[in-house]
Amino acid sequence: MQLSIFNQLEDEDIDKIYRLGHWEEDKVRPLLVVFKTCETKDEVMANLRNLTQPVQKFTGISISHDLPPKDREEIKRLVEVAKQEHDSKNVDDNSGNYKLW
Repeated sequence: MQLSIFNQLEDEDIDKIYRLGHWEEDKVRPLLVVFKTCETKDEVMANLRNLTQPVQKFTGISISHDLPPKDREEIKRLVEVAKQEHDSKNVDDNSGNYKLW
């Protein structure tokens, strides 16, 4: 069974692949994948919901953007501001949808 997230992905879409960290027995190390175009990365990230299919070999895999620490902190700050604005509007629903900008 092939997931649609990878159906259109070809070897030439990937620029580089790095295994991060030092090798240690019984340690799982992250893999950094660099795509040749932002469009390819955006397509993969947009289709991550397809990884929720019950395929045993994909259990425990997570994929996230590789951002510099400054960008991660800015996103955390924006999410917190959005949560506070959402809470201050006395909305009773538990939708969890926050407007960042």
